[in-house]
Amino acid sequence: MDQTNLDIYGNPPIPWSRAEQQLDALAQFESHFFLATVRPDGRPLLAGIAPLWVDGNLYFVSGPGTR
Repeated sequence: MDQTNLDIYGNPPIPWSRAEQQLDALAQFESHFFLATVRPDGRPLLAGIAPLWVDGNLYFVSGPGTR
């Protein structure tokens, strides 16, 4: 799978291990997270989610009508 960092500076991709370390550190706190996506027409969407980080896996609830 190809990876690309979408910043405008051409930096290399950020390793998943960095995200795992940050999620592990936040797991002890009740935190609010936001998931950014794009609608089919190209408009951005930002939604609050209540994820659960357990044993290196990220869980959150979604539905058929969500983007």
